[in-house]
Amino acid sequence: MHFRRFCVSCGCLVGLVSIVMTLASCGSGVPAVPFLGPSLPPPPGSGGTGSQSSESSVVLSAGLSMLQVADIDTLSTEPVLSDSVIEPFDAVYELETAAGEEFSFTITARVPGNTGVLRLEVHHLAAGDDPIFTGVQSFATEGVNVSAAGLVSMNSFLLVTGDGFSQITIDGAVTRDQIFSIEVPNSSMTDEDDRSIGIRLTVGEATVINQAEQSATVTADAEFSKLVYSSDSYQFGLPTIAVSGDRYSFAAYDGDGADAYNWSQRKRVWFQYDQASDSLTGGEDQAVYSYGSSWRDQEIAALNNVLCIASINEIGTVTVDISLDRGASFSLSESFSGNADLWGARLVQIAISPAYTIGIAYWRTVGNWEDWDNIESELVFMEA
Repeated sequence: MHFRRFCVSCGCLVGLVSIVMTLASCGSGVPAVPFLGPSLPPPPGSGGTGSQSSESSVVLSAGLSMLQVADIDTLSTEPVLSDSVIEPFDAVYELETAAGEEFSFTITARVPGNTGVLRLEVHHLAAGDDPIFTGVQSFATEGVNVSAAGLVSMNSFLLVTGDGFSQITIDGAVTRDQIFSIEVPNSSMTDEDDRSIGIRLTVGEATVINQAEQSATVTADAEFSKLVYSSDSYQFGLPTIAVSGDRYSFAAYDGDGADAYNWSQRKRVWFQYDQASDSLTGGEDQAVYSYGSSWRDQEIAALNNVLCIASINEIGTVTVDISLDRGASFSLSESFSGNADLWGARLVQIAISPAYTIGIAYWRTVGNWEDWDNIESELVFMEA
């Protein structure tokens, strides 16, 4: 098995051969998440990767449209917030929605290097002229939904904790004005490092956050259902699937089956289900990261009896394990450096062609500590 890497961005051949595309903020039609300051978290091994950067970037978007911060903050001094807002917001968004119409917008946050603890809190501060003191049930009462991977209720607010990246979607339909805040607490919990973003949702005209009516509704009945695997561990999740004919391959994360709260044990599990024979094969291995993460750093691809699993560890090493017996054993394995200079690699993807050629893609962060302006996220493609 031989991997090749091509560099498209600079037009030259490097190392083993991969296609590299530098992440840019223009031309893609997808909102980029900018950095709000020069501070970067320390690299792996320096003892500081568990702290949250106070310079985490936070942006709001609706679909592919970036929402803009209000030029003037008139929200911090709202009388209805007199008992809940002690200091002015660091940023304010003024959004508008039609009464009773579906709306949706997304809060996205990340830290430079895409690593380190990143927490987002969603607070419901007011509805109409009424301050909110009843807890998170007020979201549902007012017709507001909050969704995110790993969302947890803290009674008075909703919390999501990610590794270098967090994303929350707020949607629903309301009939009176709403005020929310997004809090980004620093791990040291010092007031000067915390960030607070105010969001006022005013009932008025339809805007970009209102979802367009669908011209057609597509429904499909499930052809069949099969319980493949279950677990009580809080580390269970982030599944992925690959389909080859009547064979379905799955990969996921799991933890200690005997202790749902054991965060020290994390493993990767994979299965292949043959619908024709109703047989299930699979296996497991220790996860490349020992802690829970917002990222799925493993991916699966399958073709007939061949099962391929790609994974990345915390120092950017990419590993491809190949099974020729549907996951019962992995006789072929190849590991190589992701050439990630700073914080390693993320979001590996793998695909296999009918000719059994394997393609791998992943993101890496490159640059050096002396040249902040040229630190980049690159999308790398490799084939074997």
